Parts: sequence; structure tokens; C-alpha cells
Amino acid sequence: MPLHRPVRADAADYFAPGEVARARSYQRPLRRAGLLASAGVFAVIIAIVFGQAAPRLLGQIPRSPWPLRLLVVVVATSVALVAVVLPFALWEEFVHERRWGFSRVTARLFLVDGIKGFTLGVALLTAVSEALWWLMRLTPWWWLAGAAVVMAVSAALATILPTVLVPLFNRLEPLPAGALRDRLEALAHRAAVGISGYLVMDASRRTTKDNAFFSGMGRTRRIIVFDNLLQMPAEEVEVVVAHEIGHWRRGHLVRQLPVEAAITLLTFGAVALACTWPPLLRLAGVLAISDPAAFPLFLLVYGGLGFAGALVSAWLSRWLEREADLDSLELTRDPAAYRALWRSMTARNLPDLDPSWWRRVRASHPPVAERLALADRWESAVDAGAVLPPD
Repeated sequence: MPLHRPVRADAADYFAPGEVARARSYQRPLRRAGLLASAGVFAVIIAIVFGQAAPRLLGQIPRSPWPLRLLVVVVATSVALVAVVLPFALWEEFVHERRWGFSRVTARLFLVDGIKGFTLGVALLTAVSEALWWLMRLTPWWWLAGAAVVMAVSAALATILPTVLVPLFNRLEPLPAGALRDRLEALAHRAAVGISGYLVMDASRRTTKDNAFFSGMGRTRRIIVFDNLLQMPAEEVEVVVAHEIGHWRRGHLVRQLPVEAAITLLTFGAVALACTWPPLLRLAGVLAISDPAAFPLFLLVYGGLGFAGALVSAWLSRWLEREADLDSLELTRDPAAYRALWRSMTARNLPDLDPSWWRRVRASHPPVAERLALADRWESAVDAGAVLPPD
């Protein structure tokens, strides 16, 4: 079965009209808010660039070294963009999510998370930007070296995610010894995949939703599950973990890196070419992209040119998710638990059950109906003797 293409599925074959309507009622306001927030961000960046706000700001510190000037622009731009998205984030967390019974976030926790996230985000953005602008001032091939820097930072973040970044926001505890842990360790043994640890995240402090993810590389390779997920039957938790193991089993990170590197390289090259266009530089009030005041222009062009790359990344992600779903079926040999899991998570998380074609091509995961149709096709293949039957 070619998993790079969608599995044929109709939401009406798996969900009642009321279920589809309920999920749509939850998702529609989120989509509208997301569109408004994105439009606001785009409008603010355009206003900053073509209103020449950054050159005007740096005109107040004309003799300062360029690294300091760049820091000022990065922080000021970040503050402006956060000011745009903050009202939407407040509405989502304290109005919409609470109305549907999902959010458990307190005002204090929201504030602490926001301060941590903003500080960490600005620090990372500043570090990468300082490296990029140093390369811009050093060589015309900055875009080539800059793409390598971005990919190196991404790989480093993936490595330290479970040991450094996640604990900044959540408590992680080892999965307690017992029947469930024994079951998951046996699963990893069958898959011939070494797992450094199974960790439980205190997600219930923030939400009632369920999730799990794999993170890290090498010795930091871990599976992290929301504590809410442990309320499910053990066979359903096993399906979730089998899916995450499937990502490692098939080397998805290794397969993603070359694609992401190519997308980053092409985007950087396109940005370097676009930002040598004199009329664009004049409109932004800078003489060259290496000017610290050109940082908002870089963001604007990078975001616009990177949209096509984001669609390619989403397509690849959906492909890999289908492969991990298939592995979860083959490792657990329990299609009933697989179906029960997705129906339970659908009721508890309310994902979009019948997305439009545009939302499908932008999504990083296949719709739930596709995932259930995959189980049907797998079970049919077992019945036909095309794959090994369940134990």
C-alpha cells in the first residue's frame, strides 16, 4: 500500500453526523482565530518593514556595535509579534478551551509559561540571528553556511528536548514499574528498538487531552506520554507507544533530516536572492541584508518563501505518520485496540474529523478516518494472507 498517498476514507463511514458536527463546532473557532492571528502577525511585520521601524529605532543608538543593534531589533520585533498573538492565546486558553472543558491552566501558570517561552524563544532566535548576521558580513555564501547552522541547531534541540527543554515547563517522572511498563518493554524488545526511558509528563496540570511523543537521539531517546493517557486501558496505551516506536524503527528522523535540510537550503538561497533586490531594500530603509535593521525584512521574506517548503514538510510528516500507524498495528497485532484508541482520543481531543482538502495538505497528521481505514485495510490483508496473522 503506497503510504505516501492518503488512504481512501470518508468520515461518514466511521463517525455519526453528530460526532462530526461536534468536532467541527470545536475546531471552527480555533481555525478562525488562527487565521486572524496569522494575518495580524503578517500585517505587523509588513508595517515594521515598510514603515522602516527598525532603521528608525537604531537611529537612536547610531554608534553602537552591530551585535547590540541586532539584539535590539530582535527583541523589539519579538515583543511586537507577541503583542499581536497574546489576545488570541488568552482567548483560546481561558475562553474557548475552558468552555469545552479542556483547559486547566491557571493565570499564574499561563504567565510563568509565557515568560519562560518568550525568554527561551528570544534567546534562541538571538543566538541564531547573531550567527547568521556574522556570516552575512563575512561571505556572500552566508545562505549556504546559514542553512547548516539552522539544521545544526535543530538537531541539537532534538537531542536535548527530553532532558533540558521539556523539564523547563513540565515535570517528567519515570513510568512506574509494573504490568504496563513490563508490557511496553516487551513491545520494544519485539520491535528490536532500544529505548532510553519511558517518561510520564504532568500534562494534566494544563489540559484534559491525551498525547504522547518520542524525542531525543542516541542516549537521550525517550518516549514521553501524557499522564492523562495512563487512564486508558493498557492495550490502548500500548498502541500509542507502538506508534512512537514505529518512528524510530523506520528511521524517520534520519529520513526527515535530508528533506528538511534541502528545504532550508533552498529557502535560504531564495531569501539571499530576493534580499539583493535594490527596490526591496530601499522600501525597507536598508542598504544590505547584512544591516541589523534588515532583520524584520529577513523574517518577512523567509516566512513568505518558506510556505511551499512547509507544505512539503507536512506531506512528508503525514507519510511517516501512516508508516508509524502501520507499525503500531503490526507490533501490537490488535486492530480492535487500535480502533478503540482512536475513537477514545477523538471523543476526548475533538480533532477535525472531516477537514477540507486545504486543511488536509497543511496538516502534519492524517485525519482520524484515514487512520481507521488503514486498520481496515491491514485487517483485510491479514484475512487474505498478505501479512502475518495476529498471534
